Amino acid sequence: MSAAVAQSEVVLIRDWPQLRTLVKDYRASAKPVYFDTETTGLDPRAGYLVMLQFMQDDQPAMILDLRRAYSEDYMGFTAKYLGTVSQVLAPLFDGTCLIVGMNLKFDLGWIGHHLGIQAKRVYDVKLAEQVIVGLGGSDASSLGVSFTLRDIAKRRLDIEMSKEEQSWFIDLHTRDDWSKPFPEAQLRYGADDIRVLGPIMAAQTERLTKRGLLDVAKLEMRTLPAISAMEQAGVLIDVDGWRAVIAEKAAEADRIGEEALSVFGPAILHARAKAFDEAVASYEPAMKSWQAAHDTFVAALREEWESYQGESQPGWGEFKTAALKVWRDGHPRPIKPKADTSLPNLGSPKQLLEAFEVMDIPATSTSSDVLRPLEARYVPVALLLKWRKATKFVDAFGESLLKHVGPDGRIHPEYQQIGASTGRMSCTRPNWQQVPSKGDGERLRALVKAAPGNRMLTADFSNIELRILADYSGDAHMLDFFRRGVDVHTETAKLMFDLPKDMTKEEASNKDTGPLPGWSYRDIAKTINFGLVYGMSANKLGRTLKIDKGRSRELMDAYFDTYPGVVRWLNRQKQFGLDKRWTTTMSGRIRYYKLGPEPLQPLRESGREKYQEWREAKGEWDFQRGRIERQACNTPIQGTSADITKLALALLFEAGVLKYAEIVAVVHDEIVMECAEADVKRTSAWLAKCMRDAAQTYLQRVAVPETKVAVSDHWEK
Repeated sequence: MSAAVAQSEVVLIRDWPQLRTLVKDYRASAKPVYFDTETTGLDPRAGYLVMLQFMQDDQPAMILDLRRAYSEDYMGFTAKYLGTVSQVLAPLFDGTCLIVGMNLKFDLGWIGHHLGIQAKRVYDVKLAEQVIVGLGGSDASSLGVSFTLRDIAKRRLDIEMSKEEQSWFIDLHTRDDWSKPFPEAQLRYGADDIRVLGPIMAAQTERLTKRGLLDVAKLEMRTLPAISAMEQAGVLIDVDGWRAVIAEKAAEADRIGEEALSVFGPAILHARAKAFDEAVASYEPAMKSWQAAHDTFVAALREEWESYQGESQPGWGEFKTAALKVWRDGHPRPIKPKADTSLPNLGSPKQLLEAFEVMDIPATSTSSDVLRPLEARYVPVALLLKWRKATKFVDAFGESLLKHVGPDGRIHPEYQQIGASTGRMSCTRPNWQQVPSKGDGERLRALVKAAPGNRMLTADFSNIELRILADYSGDAHMLDFFRRGVDVHTETAKLMFDLPKDMTKEEASNKDTGPLPGWSYRDIAKTINFGLVYGMSANKLGRTLKIDKGRSRELMDAYFDTYPGVVRWLNRQKQFGLDKRWTTTMSGRIRYYKLGPEPLQPLRESGREKYQEWREAKGEWDFQRGRIERQACNTPIQGTSADITKLALALLFEAGVLKYAEIVAVVHDEIVMECAEADVKRTSAWLAKCMRDAAQTYLQRVAVPETKVAVSDHWEK
């Protein structure tokens, strides 16, 4: 360990005056407080706080043993200990001191649940590190980049930290050690976890400053308390109603599955029978050939044995066995085909591909992306995709989700604050953000309830990603549509297809009069509007609309003629991403890209093998280039949308709204709150104000409308 984080004294807090003095002295100095917790597990609603660790620069590490809080009379404290700890410690988290920690959302969740304490001003070294590196949790995992305290300390300070002692705390309440004094190793471990935080924060601040990322880091820190409070609040579920919907969908999936099996089953069995017949047909001559070779070898072996004249001649059986073992290693006996008597399986890609061949369905893969363009022409493919959709719904939202409902009837998802490299949040255990807003998802949302006497408030940012695109590109048409408050998809359709200027949204949405079967003019315009945000190509558009590439290219060209400012911006972004290998959001958040050097054009005399190597390298390079171009266009838009949502959450927290209301869910640009009936008016007003203020902080050219807040007894779509 470097001198900057050398070991110093560890003090175990033993009485109330000592704890009160700590809080008083820390607040008086107003220096950052390095903070950590040790717990018996990961879920604060099912485990116990073991210790709290505190430290300020140039001061010893202070450790508070909280085990006594769960005992009748341990080390002089009583069962009322938690309430007293909360009362004494609460001022330390009121914003006077900056609370510095590692993965602070975890620690805030524990002290929030057990002590009722919420921190107002925080710095999380994990979030700061993600901002510096420019990676979300999912990308970091795939690239092998870790954001543990141990890895951050190594990366920023070049020191090694041991985390072996952490396992001692897991399930501590089930062992005799629960009532014994802390071992010296665990005290040192608890102290080391906070001693390193100050030097890490200093190193990170220097890097954040150099890269112009301080504002992004500050945004993440401002948002963290709101997200922690949201996790603690959770969402209330009507479990019985939810199970009823899932049971209905499961029965539907079974019905569709039986129908699909009646279609694909005979083809699967036919392919299986044909393969078995072919295997049998090839087995018989192969077996005859093998047997003949075997007999010939044995005959020759017999002659060799009979002609052997040595004194130590082995017996015929021993001689034959040894020789045949060697021969059979090089001449394996043909395996007799065995009939497959298992039932056809729609989940088996191998069986489906065999069925496709029998049914003359031109698909070389069972992936949905490959099959979707075929569903209009092949009824069996449409049926298979319908079965998959129903099955996926049951798998995603059935018992695998309901197992996370706690004793309080609520699900408390775990939000990853920087889940994606764009800055967007993700959600796990369960993935609450994947609950659809339409179709059967709307039925599930109706079962996400406000508690008795409460109301649920839902609001989202209207067309936020298109507004961001308009702001970035400065496209005159798009800015005008948003300024006038008209439906941007209808107006886009009018320009793309030269429709009458007085055509209404309802007329433009009529699928019967649209330019493609099953698609209205507005549908197509909306698909391209949102598709461009995610870097949709003409090929992708063609697969979505089920049209050929030529027609999809015509539609894309018509769109770009409508919005020339958009196409100029997209082209600039693609080139910028390729040239600079990074792009930013409006907050200054950076995302980095990697792309190797382009393969050189091979000389003709380099030969076929060299040319093939070059083609493979060029194909990979083209793929990576396309990925970077898409991300360079999408990241500023999706990332800015994420920044706006995070700022809205921070503003809600800082305005004190969470004193009488709770944020219960965030789904990308949608915020869901719960409050008492009497507080609906002021909560709605604050929610609308904070969301609009957040959007206007970043969007300078495009109009931002008043935020509409839906009030209901459940989660509105």
